[in-house]
Amino acid sequence: MARTPALETIESDTTIEQLSIRVAGSAANCAIAAAAAGAQVDVIGLVGDDAFGGMIVEKLNAAGVGTTLIRHSEHQTGVVISQVRPNGERALLSYRGANAQPYGALPEQLGAMADYVYLSGYSLQNEASAQTALALKSVAKRCLFDPTHLFARDFQLHHKQHLSGVHILTPNLEEAQLMTGRTAFADCAAALRDLGIATVIVKLGPQGCYLHDSHCQQWIRTSPVTDRADTTGAGDAFCGTLLARCLQGVAMPKAAERANEAARRIVCS
Repeated sequence: MARTPALETIESDTTIEQLSIRVAGSAANCAIAAAAAGAQVDVIGLVGDDAFGGMIVEKLNAAGVGTTLIRHSEHQTGVVISQVRPNGERALLSYRGANAQPYGALPEQLGAMADYVYLSGYSLQNEASAQTALALKSVAKRCLFDPTHLFARDFQLHHKQHLSGVHILTPNLEEAQLMTGRTAFADCAAALRDLGIATVIVKLGPQGCYLHDSHCQQWIRTSPVTDRADTTGAGDAFCGTLLARCLQGVAMPKAAERANEAARRIVCS
């Protein structure tokens, strides 16, 4: 993570205020949040035989996340450069590396093991990782899918079929707007529900989230954020906490409220 000036003001040589190297990525962030909320979690993915790969496995183990399903690749571990702007929003530069390589056959026992499978839109950015993601979705009892900007941008042309088998969809407002062509969050959620998704939750940043399922349509607000330090990972923490609470039998509105709180802690930390 690099804290930078506004991107349009960056010149050929610019000093930054802060630099940190973190173990992250959508799946890792989600898994760590779910484990912190009391869920039993395993990560499926690829890392390189390099220092970053070792850091990821070590960090996940320390957070109580299972890593026996992580395989090693001859390619470099994926890296994301997060440029954090003064207002706390960020731009991401992603190098997928090992994440873009074939995972291979899934473990036979996986379908029986997993109550929920979490998938990110990043998984559908190239053919090899998409094959793994779609295979995971096909064996999942329930699937939460968290889109990305690129997935949402290309949704109407390339990805509508990929929502088949998704039970919970968690776009942010911009993603929901790109996917539906609607503007208001309630209209976006309704349009996505019409595609056959049981539960749609539109993440609204500091305004909380909007839940639309067969039981309710509810704007679930969160406590005000006075100092938005860094939004990186907040959506992942939302998803991980939401899944953990669902596994614990918490009703969806209350689970979404707890997910809001987890995302807020990431932003304010």
